[in-house]
Formats: sequence, C-alpha cells, structure tokens
Amino acid sequence: MSKREARRPQFAEAITALWLGARLTRGVGLAGLFRVAMLAVATTIGCFLVMAALAVPVVVDAQYQRSVGRAVMHDDDGQTPIIVNDRSTLRLQEVRDSAGERPLTRIAVSGAGESGALPPGLPRFPAAGEIVASPELLRMLAADESMAKRFPQRVVGTIGPAGLVAPDELFAYIGVRDGLIEANQVAGFGDAMAIHSDAWAGASVIERVLKPERVLGYLFGLFLLAPLAVLIGVCARLSARVREQKLAAVRLLGVTQSQVQIANAVEVGTVTMLGALAGYLAFAVIGPQSTGWSVGRFRWYAEDLDVSPARAAVVVVCFTVFAMLVAASGTIPAMQKPLDVRRFGLRKTPSMWRALPLLVAVAALAYAATMGGVSSTTILAVGGGVLAMAVGVPVALPIVTHLLAALLELWQRGPIWIQLVAKRWRHNPGAAPRLVAGVVTTIFIAGIGLLAAGFAVQLQQPDLSPDGQPVTLVVSGHGLSPAEIEMLNGPGVTVTPLGMSMVTSGSASGLVVSARCEDLPALLGEVTGACVNGRFYRVVNTHPEWGDVTPRVQQWTLQDGTHLADPVDELHIRSDRSLANVLLIDTASGGEARDQLQVTFERKAYRDLAVRATLAAPAHQIVYPLGTTGGFDSAALLTVIACGAAIALAIGLLAFSIAAVDHQLAARRRNAGLTVLGVPRWLLQLVETAGLIATLVVGTAISALGLVLTTWALRRVSSLPVAVWDYAGVDVTAIVAGGLAILIAVTVIASRASTRLKSDLIRHE
Repeated sequence: MSKREARRPQFAEAITALWLGARLTRGVGLAGLFRVAMLAVATTIGCFLVMAALAVPVVVDAQYQRSVGRAVMHDDDGQTPIIVNDRSTLRLQEVRDSAGERPLTRIAVSGAGESGALPPGLPRFPAAGEIVASPELLRMLAADESMAKRFPQRVVGTIGPAGLVAPDELFAYIGVRDGLIEANQVAGFGDAMAIHSDAWAGASVIERVLKPERVLGYLFGLFLLAPLAVLIGVCARLSARVREQKLAAVRLLGVTQSQVQIANAVEVGTVTMLGALAGYLAFAVIGPQSTGWSVGRFRWYAEDLDVSPARAAVVVVCFTVFAMLVAASGTIPAMQKPLDVRRFGLRKTPSMWRALPLLVAVAALAYAATMGGVSSTTILAVGGGVLAMAVGVPVALPIVTHLLAALLELWQRGPIWIQLVAKRWRHNPGAAPRLVAGVVTTIFIAGIGLLAAGFAVQLQQPDLSPDGQPVTLVVSGHGLSPAEIEMLNGPGVTVTPLGMSMVTSGSASGLVVSARCEDLPALLGEVTGACVNGRFYRVVNTHPEWGDVTPRVQQWTLQDGTHLADPVDELHIRSDRSLANVLLIDTASGGEARDQLQVTFERKAYRDLAVRATLAAPAHQIVYPLGTTGGFDSAALLTVIACGAAIALAIGLLAFSIAAVDHQLAARRRNAGLTVLGVPRWLLQLVETAGLIATLVVGTAISALGLVLTTWALRRVSSLPVAVWDYAGVDVTAIVAGGLAILIAVTVIASRASTRLKSDLIRHE
C-alpha cells in the first residue's frame, strides 16, 4: 500500500470528525447555543482586556523613555547626554513638589540666552519672569486662583508631548534671575545610558528585573489572567452534563475516541478563536480613539498603545488552546466510560495532586516570612507564592469539599438536606467548586490589591519612622513677604525661622544654627537642659542611639572669615536623628536671622501641607523639597490597582452567575427523578442553594487564610506595618458583603428554576 493510499483513511476520518463537530454545534439546541454565545462573549472580553494589559507596560515604558530623555545632565554626573548643551551660562535646578495630591515638577532656568540646544518638547527657554508649562498645568492656572498666584510668571509657550510623561503631567520651566541658582554647568539633556539600557534606577539584579512596567504587568496579570482563565474555563464547560451525555451516546454508537476529541475541539476551538479575534479587532479600533481618555488619574497618549501582531497572535492561540484543553478534559469521562456517563455514574475522586500548588504557595510564603528582609530570594518567594496561591485555591477546592462531604456523612442523625448536599459533593466533587472558583480567586486577588495599595501609601509617606516623628521641609526665606510666610501656617504645621552657616576648625566642620530657645524643640528635638536667649552653646545629643558630641577646639571660623571662640556652655538636646553636623547653636541672633524657614508638620497634616508648603516659594527657593516621586505617583498606582480589582471582581461575579444558572438548569433532570419519588420541591431548592453557598463559604475561608499568610510574609519582608484592614477595611467589607448578597440572590433564583420541572422531563425519568 502506498503512502497516499494509507493517508486516505486518516483524511476521511478527520473529515468525518470535523463534520461531526459541525453537526454537534448546530444541533445542540437552545442550551448549546447559549453555551456557544457565552464562550464567544467571554473570549471577546478576555482578549480585549489582555490586549489592554499588554499595552500598559508599553505605555509605561514609553513614558519612562520620555522622562529619561528630558533629564538634566550636569558636568559632574559623568554621563553622556543625548542632546549636548552649547550654552556655558545655562543653569537649571529641578524641584519636585506637589499640587494638592498630584506631583508637580518644575525646573528653574537662568542664563539660557536666545539660542541653543533645547530639551525635547520645549519651544524655547523662558527668560526671568516667564514660564513654559504643560497643557494640564496651564489649564489649572486658568481655572484655579491659588495656582495662578503660585505661578505669576508670564506664559510664553507650551511643552509638547515629546517632553511630557503623560498628557496630564504637571511640568513647567520657570525663568529666574541669573545668580539665583547654584548648580554645576549643564552638560545636556537625556541620559544616553539609561535610555538604551534595560536597567532603571537601582543596581541590584532584582531592581533591574522589577522595572515599573514589569511590576505593572505583574499586577495586571494577577488581576486579569486568573479570573479570565476561570471565566473561559467555566464557559467552555457550560452545559457540560448535557454535552457529556451527547458525546457518550455518540461514543456508544461506535465513533472512535479521536473522532470525539476532534469533534469537540472543532466546536470549542472555532468559537474561541472567533471570539478572540473579535476582541483583538475591538482593541485595534478603540485604542487609537483613546486620546484624552483617563482611568482615574492614569492618562496616556494613544500613540503609546502598541501591541504587536505577533503578541496578539500568541494571545489568540493561547486562548484557543486553553479553551480546547478545558473542553477536552471534560470529555475524558464520556470517552473512557460512556456507559457510566449515560447512567449518571459516580465521578472519580479528586486527586491529591490538586493540593500541590497550594502547598507550594504556603511553603514559599512561609519561607519569605521566616527569612525576612528584602532580598532577591524573598521577593521572588513572595511573588511566586502569591501566584501559586491564586492558582492553588480553586484547584484544591474539590479536595476540600470531598473531605468535608466525608465528614458530613458521618453525621448520621443530621438533617436530610445536609446529607443530600454531602452525597452530591461525593457524587460529583468538581461541580460546585467549579462554580465558585472565579469568585474565590477574585476575593484573594482583591485582597492582594489592597495590600499593594497599602504599600503604595506607605512608600509615598515622607516619613516612615514607626513612632510617627514630625516631618520637616526647609524653605529659603530670602525675598518672602510676611503674607507668603503666613500661607505656610495651619493646623498641625509649625513655621520656624532659622539661620544656618558653615563653620570650620581644622578638619572639623559643621553648622551653626541660629534660632531662639523656644524654637529649638521644633527644629532639633527636646531640650533637656537650660537655654537662655542671647548665648552660644555647644550641642550634646543625649539620645542613646546617637550620643553626638561637638568636638572641643580653640576657635571656629565662619564663612565670612569671622573667628568664634569655642563656647563653654553645653546645650543638651534629645533628638531622634543625628546632630553630628550641628556643632553650635546661636540664640543671640535667632530672632533676626531669616535665611531659612523650617516647616514642621505632623503626619496627619501631610496632605494639607503638600498644598500650602509649595504655595509660598518659587522653584529656586525650595532648599529641601517635599519627598514626592516622579513617574507613577501613588494616585495613579492606586487607580491601576483599583481598576484591576474592579475588573477581577466583575469577571468573578459574571463567571459565577453564568455557571450557577447553567448548573441549576442542568440539575433539572436529576431533580425530576427525586420529584417522581415524592421529594418536596422546597427541599430540592434548599439542597441546591445550600450546596453552592457552603462551597462559596469554604472557598472564601481558604482565600482569607491565604491572604493572612501573604500579609504576614509581606510585613516580614518589608518591615512595614501593612495590613488589609488599615486602608480599606470598611470598603472591602461592604464590597464583599454586597458581592455575597448578589451571589446568594443568583443562587436562590437559579435554584428555583432547577425545581420547575416540565412534564417531558418527568416522563423521561
């Protein structure tokens, strides 16, 4: 027999299987059409969301590249700029502060001249009294009177997209008088090494791996992939019981296993692929129209949304293969034991291997918590443990319900409805857990999102000391009017004038702080000794952790050349920070010295001060700026987390609702037989409802325990006092309670449908 003749039967068998799959798709009835429609909708939504998730790292990377491309490089940085500066008099000083809760970056400019190289997006450098700002900042200046007072300069231009991280960034170049900026000569703009390097700020391996866009990709993967996998798996297994009956019947008629597998794959694969392609096309059409859109504080340029066709093809193939694998796993009983399937036989006991991902997650998180500290090993252990926990909880749930059913069966005198629930769990241990898998996964992921939000809030605090010591902001006092100084005052905020000057004596050097005795507690710490205005003191820090003592010398030399005899008197101050650089205290001229202002504020007044502290001073007058970060600020990060958690919650509720309705409709046949035997309708409804709710409670409890273990590991690794309840406990409780109420309502309604039996079902039984 030739090879061509040998291939003919195989080709004919494949054609027969394809034709059988098409016939099954067409002849499945309303329930089958519902399944096909739900699978198509699920894959369309899922593919669209995955495309959006893949676009987020691309957007963040583009924003990072623009941020690095406009960076000011000085001669002493030792880096090669992208744009070389050709002005010898140009001086720039970058200041990062805030406008309300949003980060604001402004660059003071002096000595720019008329022509020369410019940073990206800047039409020209502003002269003294002029400002070139981003469109969002110009909008705020026009709409907010306080912002207009803060930037009284004349607007002479707008920064283009090439010079902005995002469309809503608050960024400005402000011209000041020559001589006000003390900075090294500008070498150019753009860090050539950083913009072409895969590494960002940080030298360790783990910091190079955890770039911002990769962290966001991890978060979106955690928020989307697990719930989407559950949703697609649920939709691929819709009408599973009825479908298994049909496949088992076909198998009993003599159709081979390979033909059944191909027929099943044709239906599921075709529907999934068409749905995934529809999702990609929807993203390709909607993405370019997203200019000006925003998700909370997160905005982007539509040009940055770029998902390559190769990545899209991989997503479509992965969706199709995953759905086919899920559907194929569901046909195994129909292929191997078709007679048992037709007779509603007992399902196989779940394998103990299902507990492996959950055990790996527990081991990884326990290892990270035991080791503690930030290292590559502990960070990878926490990340891997979280992913394994998200996968392991729904996978291990059938084992838990099966064991719980065995325990309930030992309660011989228990209510009949509990016995029926236990029997159904033992008869088909994977049915109920499959329904609640999406919700259980969503609950865990939402908790992880809250932990991430808690860390974002903690890391954005300018003071992370556990005892909540006040935070200070030093502002130059030169040129400030009394009205401007008064703007800094407010509840929980103390403004203290002080003067600081350098002193030297041989190899010793430090500061002379000029301040009144009554201002010293706010400036340095608790004064434990006597202090009299009008005298000089040597500083002695009595705090046991520091114990700083000013060295004894014969005389000190001030910056202006004046010699100062070493004072005999000592002033004992208990400060929680080192005072090694503060050598002397001059209380004689403290009342007149207004070189600088120290603003001290309590942690609770942080947000108020973030507004007021930067209202009083132009860019060149901020000596020590408030500690805010550039790029993704806390508000944008919290927005991303909130959106991911909301999408995951919606997917989980959708998956449960679809699966619950399908499950209860499929349960009508088994309930018909019990009805014929005289079982009351209310009892059947109670059994259906109690089975789902009990499975939901068990899964939620496992997720909660996993979340507690994750919190413990994160607290030990980061040494930050972070807990879920600290930041959104009330909101989460309300959301979970509302979600459970919706799920219970869906379960009750669906269970009522499962007990409404038609005469044809009863006659069939």
